Amino acid sequence: MTLELSKLPLAIHKIDLVKSGALFEKKPEKKIAMGTIKAEDKAFSWDVTGDMCTQGINDAEFGEGKNKRTNYSIGLTLEEQDQEFIQKCLDVLTSFCNDNDAEDYEIVDPVKDSDMLYVKLKTDRSGKKFLFKSNTKITPKNYSEVANCARVNVVLGMNVYFNLDEKKAGVSFNTEEINFDPEDDAPPMKKTKYSSK
Repeated sequence: MTLELSKLPLAIHKIDLVKSGALFEKKPEKKIAMGTIKAEDKAFSWDVTGDMCTQGINDAEFGEGKNKRTNYSIGLTLEEQDQEFIQKCLDVLTSFCNDNDAEDYEIVDPVKDSDMLYVKLKTDRSGKKFLFKSNTKITPKNYSEVANCARVNVVLGMNVYFNLDEKKAGVSFNTEEINFDPEDDAPPMKKTKYSSK
C-alpha cells in the first residue's frame, strides 16, 4: 500500500492559515488548526503493518477528579518504505508552510527513535468503547489479550495540524482499524485493503 501511495501526488487541503491565524488572535483557545492530506485530490487511508514496540496497548491517565481521563496508544516499528512515506508527507507539509508564509513553523516528525510510530486510540465519550474496528474484541476495560502481540496492522486516516501558538506543524493520524496478530491462540489477522474515501 505504501508503495502505491508513494507514487501518487500528495497535497494538503481544507486549511487556511490566514483565517486560522485571525481566529486565533480573537480566540486564543483556537490554537490548533487542522487539515487533511489527499492523494490525487482524494482522501485516503494508510494501511501499514509492523512489529509491535509496545506491550500491547499503553494507557496513561491525565487530570484529576471530573477532568481525569485515560489516553490509549500503541506503537509499531515501521519498515523503510513506510518511513519514506512519512517523510514524503513531511516534505509536502514543509512545502505548504513555505508557500503560505509559515516558514518559521517547526515540522514535528511523528516517527520516534528512527523507526517507531505511536498512534492514539480514541474512545467514545463514555470511555467504554474504542472508536476503531478490530479483529479482536477489546474495550478500554479489557485489552489484556493483545499484550503478547508480535505484529499489528493499522489503517490510519491522515491529517495535518498546526499549533498556532507554539508554531509547530505535523502529521496526525485517525485510527480507523487495528488488526492484531498475537503470538499465541489468536484470531487470524484480517487482510485490510487500500481504501479511498
